[in-house]
Amino acid sequence: MSGPPVMNAPVFNDPTADSGVAGSPSAAQSAVMDQLIRLIKAVPAGGEIRFAMHEFAPGDRSSEVSASLIAAHERGAGVQVIMDSQDDGGNDAVFGQLSAALGTTETAASWAVRCEYPSQDLDRGCIARNYLHDKFATFSRVVAGGATYDKVVFQSSSNLSNWYLYNSYNDGFTLSDAMVYDGYVRYFEDLRAGRLKPVNPDYFWTTPTGSTYKGHFFPRLSSAGS
Repeated sequence: MSGPPVMNAPVFNDPTADSGVAGSPSAAQSAVMDQLIRLIKAVPAGGEIRFAMHEFAPGDRSSEVSASLIAAHERGAGVQVIMDSQDDGGNDAVFGQLSAALGTTETAASWAVRCEYPSQDLDRGCIARNYLHDKFATFSRVVAGGATYDKVVFQSSSNLSNWYLYNSYNDGFTLSDAMVYDGYVRYFEDLRAGRLKPVNPDYFWTTPTGSTYKGHFFPRLSSAGS
């Protein structure tokens, strides 16, 4: 894996493009996870990363994602992580690594928490019922390819485990847009705060019009229409 992350464009993986070496995905198979890793590595000291993920298990590239988050924290970036607990315990190993390295104190610059608070037996999402299904990250600053990008968002359809390398087609879209970034940061903070409140299945809002992109955050009101 080399080169800067792709900016203001999508990347797609191809799970069928086998490298022929067990445990070593091809660049095509790992394209989405590699994009995320490049973005994390491109955040300088003093920058901020916010990261929300549904499924996150050790794997042939996903383990490098967790290692990159820890390395970002160690070089002086703030790294904040929210994860789903997963009924089968599939997130436990990575959450254990991240919470040990980042801590769980939400007033600190770095931390890792799960939606199910204070008990992991609650079986809920941070805002919605049942689980957290998000797969995104925000980066206050990315320095890559000789350029600096402020307020960057990575939104993906991919969870982080070997299944999403070798069996599943996915995309990851990266954009630098202040209005949408601010929306994602607000939503991330709502996820964090929502852990301490009753679930809210009618939660829904959008970022304002006027930028190239628009963020929609939900569950949405049943009266909101399509």
